[in-house]
Amino acid sequence: MLDIGSIENSDISLCVLSLPEVLTTGENGEPEIQLPPSISSLATPSTIFLLNKSDLVSSTSSLGWTASLATEEGMPEFMSGFSKLLHERYVSPCFSSTHVNGGTFQFSI
Repeated sequence: MLDIGSIENSDISLCVLSLPEVLTTGENGEPEIQLPPSISSLATPSTIFLLNKSDLVSSTSSLGWTASLATEEGMPEFMSGFSKLLHERYVSPCFSSTHVNGGTFQFSI
């Protein structure tokens, strides 16, 4: 069962959407994303969106992070960008590693 409170109180959330299902054409003729009502109420400024199935639509250049898991197109850019975003938000430049449950995890700075 989905715990809405845990989503609303998270520091960051990742929302993966099927691009063909949320892609619309705006009034200016440009592609736009329309979130389903069940998702839009959960989106916060800290929500990161990955639009999947980009191989099934013709234009994705201005939509943000798009990817196709089937063809792997866009996945390296997403992984690199998401990693960089997490690093910038949550890893202090003063530290090169962190200890979690006795293990050491190294971060490139």
